Amino acid sequence: MIASKALYRLFALLFIFTSLELQAQSEILDQEEAKKAISFAEVERVPVAPNCDAEQANSALRKCLQVSILNHVAKNFKFPKEDRKAGVGGRIFVSFIVEKDATISTVEILRGVSETLDAEAVRVVKSIPIDQPAYHKGKPVRISYVLPINARLQ
Repeated sequence: MIASKALYRLFALLFIFTSLELQAQSEILDQEEAKKAISFAEVERVPVAPNCDAEQANSALRKCLQVSILNHVAKNFKFPKEDRKAGVGGRIFVSFIVEKDATISTVEILRGVSETLDAEAVRVVKSIPIDQPAYHKGKPVRISYVLPINARLQ
């Protein structure tokens, strides 16, 4: 009888520890999932730029966001003097994340042209205005975006 009570307690403790471990693993997986960024192409509803109507269909909203980003870059990109004098230019590929709070983070140059042009591309991308984050399955999500910037003298 005493042995069966001890065995019962042992199994109960083992069950509790296993349950706690599974719960902790589940929480870790949830946190890792929350850190992942969904591709711009995969998201159900793209982020909303300031001049876009949030009530539009996602395809129209997607186009409006892309136009808004391109206009922002064209208006705010300042070609560095040293690159202008040297005749340096080209296409810069910049990746970034639109966070769940609609801020821009993790701005990285995937393919650059020069140190000064790349730095200007990062500065401009960090200043992209976003009013609302992307949504997927009804929840705000992080999305990744890759932006090509043509930095060429004309």
